Amino acid sequence: MGIYTILRPLLFRLPPETAHDLTLKALAMTGRVIPARTPDDHILACTVLGKKFPNPIGLAAGFDKNGEIMGGVLKLGFGFTEIGTLTPLPQPGNSRPRVFRLPGHEAVINRLGFNNLGQVAAYHRLSLFRAGMTRRGESAIVGVNIGANKNSDDRIADYEKGAARFAPLADYLTVNISSPNTPGLRDLQALPQVTKIVTRVRKVAPDTPILVKIAPDLDMDDALAVAQMAIEKDVDGLIVSNTTIDRQGIAGAHGGEEEGGLSGQPLFDASTAMLSEIYGLTRGRLALVGVGGIASPEQAYSKICAGADLVQLYTGLIYEGPWIIGHLRRGLAELLRRDGFDAFTMNRLAAATDLAKGTLYLYFATREELVLALYTDLHDGWMKRFIDAEKQMATPDYDALCARFYHSFVADALLVDLASRVTFGLEPHVPLAAWITAKQAQTRSAKRLGGMLCHIFGCDPAQAQRLAWAFLAGLSGAQQRAIDVDGRSDIPADLQKLSVVMTSREVFLNMVLPLAPYASNQNTPIQTLSK
Repeated sequence: MGIYTILRPLLFRLPPETAHDLTLKALAMTGRVIPARTPDDHILACTVLGKKFPNPIGLAAGFDKNGEIMGGVLKLGFGFTEIGTLTPLPQPGNSRPRVFRLPGHEAVINRLGFNNLGQVAAYHRLSLFRAGMTRRGESAIVGVNIGANKNSDDRIADYEKGAARFAPLADYLTVNISSPNTPGLRDLQALPQVTKIVTRVRKVAPDTPILVKIAPDLDMDDALAVAQMAIEKDVDGLIVSNTTIDRQGIAGAHGGEEEGGLSGQPLFDASTAMLSEIYGLTRGRLALVGVGGIASPEQAYSKICAGADLVQLYTGLIYEGPWIIGHLRRGLAELLRRDGFDAFTMNRLAAATDLAKGTLYLYFATREELVLALYTDLHDGWMKRFIDAEKQMATPDYDALCARFYHSFVADALLVDLASRVTFGLEPHVPLAAWITAKQAQTRSAKRLGGMLCHIFGCDPAQAQRLAWAFLAGLSGAQQRAIDVDGRSDIPADLQKLSVVMTSREVFLNMVLPLAPYASNQNTPIQTLSK
């Protein structure tokens, strides 16, 4: 990133769109001579939409609208790229100026309006790119984002045309109904309209993965309704989210009054919250792509924790430069290893489940599929049984609740064994998909547990949610202490002993509170209960 710290002030002296055009030309000219990308850390590999991604970090639509720099983008280290938004006919977009930087917020406002050279030109470029990759024996994942012309008489037909044209070439199609810069386009997010669109798109593209890109400004109930529709109508996934028209995060900022979609750091929290809610409903039945405000490995990691299978960025590239992708790849791999994911074998799983390895492969094509089924079923089943039992508590009893929480977990030796493998990396090189599975199960547990704690102790939902995460943190601490330096001890037995100790209110609080960002809040229920 050092070079870009010199170049950025120069680029930022230019109008944003001029700087963007120069960047595109530079990447187009140098794409052929950019050295081959460094190999991806195998811990980042994941299979999504039936495609094998070298890493889960992609370039969002809007940067390479016309498919001019696909090769250069992938050489930089992106795991995939998405071109567009492409409309059937070329269109100039809205009048300039139409892009505005907000450096103090690391944000951008744009009202470009689907400016592009049309689908025919992009189809030609993508065809040549695919032919070149095939000739060289290389592979690349390229998605195509399709939209409707501003003056179209039949916008649904425009999406149908785009899907029919690009289905043979695209690794996936994105239906963009959430840009705020085409009048009336977001109205297509209404359930009847989006249902018509995806039905017609699926008809002309029966074998191509289809994603729908939604806005962060959707009411949560409407967003969840779209997600449910996607499941029912054979849509493969959602991209969460597009830019926002909300200006709360940039109140008073110079340029913040400009019309258009806001992207960058102010979008991170809202888009991540929507992502988490949608995952809570879909639970792996849809592929989810997390977009909005990613500029660091930690932010990419947070999106994955919230349920994303893949992530995308755009504005982060503007502020951090093309070297951000290398930083994200290295940092994300480090974060995954920090949390213990390093290897997982079918042999080990066979041993844990008392099944022959051949039997596992009979029902599960990959180890990721098995982990998803086994860990999710065991973890969700345990949490449901615990919550169903504790809802019947006559009077709040914190110490008794702690005891039963830990004891109910260690009662299932297989759950303990598998959770320890997945969560704390007893072996090297666990695939990203398995790690995502574990984190998503924990997130669901926290939501369910928070609801129960809110009911039992009468605290507000936010406090109950934080207390739920404290419970899970305590459980994780007990698990870690039960693992030998050289491998595994008798985990269930050791956890049994530790869980008894952990029922002590003082020990529990001392272990958990230093890890909790809300520890200083003297009004939290956990503080109140400790008195």
